Amino acid sequence: MEHACSSALQTADPAIRAGRIGTPVALRIFDRTASEPAGLARQLACLLDQAACWFAAEPSQVHALGNLAAGHATLGVRFAGGQAAVLTAGVALNMPTLELLVLGNRGVLSWEPDYGAALLASTKSNTAAPDPSTASLRAVEDALAAWSPLPAI
Repeated sequence: MEHACSSALQTADPAIRAGRIGTPVALRIFDRTASEPAGLARQLACLLDQAACWFAAEPSQVHALGNLAAGHATLGVRFAGGQAAVLTAGVALNMPTLELLVLGNRGVLSWEPDYGAALLASTKSNTAAPDPSTASLRAVEDALAAWSPLPAI
C-alpha cells in the first residue's frame, strides 16, 4: 500500500518540476497519517529528502522539536540556497491529516485534506514511508536527540 504523503508528493512533483510556481523557496508539510510512532523519524527523513530535491539544495541546519515516543515531531530546516522548510510528522489521532504547501517565487501550490480525504482514510494502517537517504535519517535522528541546530549533512 502506498503512503499518503507519497501520493501528495507525487501529485505535486510534476507541477514543481515544470516551474508552475517558479523556484520553490519555502515548504510546509504537515503529515499526521501514521498509525503508530515507530517510523516517524524515517518519515521526517523522507520529507527532508523531498524538500532537498525540490529546492535543489542540501540542508544546512536542522532544528527539531517534539517527542517521537509521544507520536509527534517537527523539523525546521534551512537549506544552502536560503530556502526554508517546516516538516511535521505525527500519529493520526482521529482522522489522518495531510497538508502540503510550497511557496515559489511566482506562485503557491497546496494539497489539502479535503482533496485527499478518501486516500488518507484508507492509509491510516501500517503504511511505511519510502526509504530515506542515510544522511537525512541521521540528520533527523541527531537533531531530535539534541533538540538544537546541527549541521545537517
